[in-house]
Amino acid sequence: LSPKSVALIGASANQSIFRGRLTDALLDYGYPGDVYLVSPSTRDIRGEHCYTSIDEAGDAVDLAILAIPAEHVLAVLETCGRKGVGSALIVSSGFSDEGSEAGREREQGIREISQRYDMPVMGPNSQGFLNASLPLPATFSGVVIDGSDHSQSANESTGGAVAMIAQSGGIGFSIYDKGRDLVLPFSSVIAVGNQAVLDVVDFLEHVVADKETQVIQLFIEGINNPQRFERALAAAALAGKPIVATKIGRSEVGAAASASHTGSLAGSHTAYEAVFKRYGVQIADTAEGLLAYTACFSYWRDALPRGKRVAILTPSGGAGIWLSDICEENGLEVVALDAQTRALMDDMQPEYASSRNPVDVTAQGLMENGYAKPLELLAHSPCVDAIIVACTSSRTQLLEADYEALKTLRSSLEKPVIFCSYTKQNPDFTRLLAMLGYPCLTDMPSVAQSVSRMADYRNFRNTQAAAVNEFHPDTASDLPTEPSLPANATLCEYKAKQALSSFGLLLPIGRLTTSEDEAEAAFAAISGPVVMKIQSPDILHKTDAGGVRLGLSERESVRDAFTDIMGNAGAYNPEAEIDGVLVEPMANKGVEVIIGINRDDDFGPMLMVGIGGIYVEILEDVAFSPVPVNLVQAKGMLASLQCGALLDGYRGEPPADTEALGQLLVELSHFAHRHKDVIREVDLNPVLVHPAGAGVTIVDALIVTQNCEAG
Repeated sequence: LSPKSVALIGASANQSIFRGRLTDALLDYGYPGDVYLVSPSTRDIRGEHCYTSIDEAGDAVDLAILAIPAEHVLAVLETCGRKGVGSALIVSSGFSDEGSEAGREREQGIREISQRYDMPVMGPNSQGFLNASLPLPATFSGVVIDGSDHSQSANESTGGAVAMIAQSGGIGFSIYDKGRDLVLPFSSVIAVGNQAVLDVVDFLEHVVADKETQVIQLFIEGINNPQRFERALAAAALAGKPIVATKIGRSEVGAAASASHTGSLAGSHTAYEAVFKRYGVQIADTAEGLLAYTACFSYWRDALPRGKRVAILTPSGGAGIWLSDICEENGLEVVALDAQTRALMDDMQPEYASSRNPVDVTAQGLMENGYAKPLELLAHSPCVDAIIVACTSSRTQLLEADYEALKTLRSSLEKPVIFCSYTKQNPDFTRLLAMLGYPCLTDMPSVAQSVSRMADYRNFRNTQAAAVNEFHPDTASDLPTEPSLPANATLCEYKAKQALSSFGLLLPIGRLTTSEDEAEAAFAAISGPVVMKIQSPDILHKTDAGGVRLGLSERESVRDAFTDIMGNAGAYNPEAEIDGVLVEPMANKGVEVIIGINRDDDFGPMLMVGIGGIYVEILEDVAFSPVPVNLVQAKGMLASLQCGALLDGYRGEPPADTEALGQLLVELSHFAHRHKDVIREVDLNPVLVHPAGAGVTIVDALIVTQNCEAG
């Protein structure tokens, strides 16, 4: 990304083709290094000498850009390797992107040459990259080449530098193009292409370590190195660099298109969301959101809101009310201002203005006092975590008159102020605010969501960021060494509970019985009402098979239940392997939850918790996380559940034992992490969460394993 010399192989004077556009960019953009133009058919382009081959170019070429037909790429890349070229960018298409065997073989050839000469390769089928700091436009993207104001953002914005990494060059550079309207300072824009050698994770690791880059954008379809990807996300979290990500391929059609576009299947969207949440990555589903979140983090990375209480300042009552509705819909609180702030505001404003939040200063009040005075009052309010200014950007005169006051205010602010224009964006207005250090957006929902995401990220930094590399909970050393799990097996309830209990999880004391006498003896040992359940790896839905009896409190009823359960199971599935009947104490009342582990093909075991037990699929109220989790992360999962109020005590019910439930999540996640190569699925359903202090009961359990090599 920062070469001292560049060779363009395939240089052209024809500006109507991408090779010519690349040539113009290298010559016109102000790149300070040496440029070698290579063209076997041209001796001179715009007065610059052209070499017939890379062999004739300078002795120390750091980067070779290959813009030649795909069938010639391998031979030229081999020559680059022999010559000692430091790295290569292949913009040519016609590899795995075309879906042919010949294309895939050519791409494999790139990998072999790269490895043979220890020469990093970007692409193929890449739009290249922009290093805005050098500057170096190693791209044929029109938004870079035709952008006459390419240095404006870096020179005029006080925001933190932004790096964009995209698996779609068209989208990556379009975000850069739109970001210039917000005067966002980009450190780099990177379009990875087919990722034959260098992939998203390589570049992510680089920008995380880059001292200039403060905020990172990701536009991804799928990841080839999930474990390294997680480590890079963890490094960004520890470095305090916000990542705003868009993951496409969420729909079935989108995932199929993603596979054909990138040459690799898109991963499970649910798993990606869980991984992003674990590492504090903020997800944006739209281009407007991606840009808005980035802008707010760029300008206010050092003054993130402490909470979600907002004040709205506006000269338009209608705009203030509209924005208030949108803020509330996005989880923000348009808070009642404290009496002192309102009194000071009333003293300053015209009588017909309103100090009630949203604060309507009126157009006349704004003309008299400007933005800085009312903003300073709101900034000092102890009730306010962030301020949104709903304004018109059609004229800059008022902003110019208030410039020095806004500049002085900006240097003292410890909470974010975001401008949102309800009129068409005025580039001069946005530029002036950018110079002062304030972002100016135009989409109300994106502004509200940005404040919410900033508050979420600050909370993540304060409570969870330090633990992102914590692979073992504090209790790990107290847990016994676990026995190995059998591969390719279905462990029905009693076997699953044995495996879990040997790992330290507390489970009901039960006994597997194979006769009426054994069932009666087990009942006598428990001394209380019992539940009896069929045990078979071939009968997973016990109730459907008539294989469950509840609340048995008499010896004779236990004996009769054993006979009935065994008979029903045999009739339900005559071929089933029957291990016996499990006799356990009848559990006390509690809130039903489901806890489980599901293996994602990319990220491995994922922990899941949901409210509802057997109704979880109807409620669809679940939270996911990669394993393992610590207690803070486990409680965060519970807090994210929409029906979490059921655990807090609903309609007079006592609060549930969320401490014990959280600890169970920690222990199960650790169990799954220890067995990550063999576990396919764990299902604890239902789990009864008893009142605070009374713990939890795992009513039923199932473990499904896979071949270790398949993992």
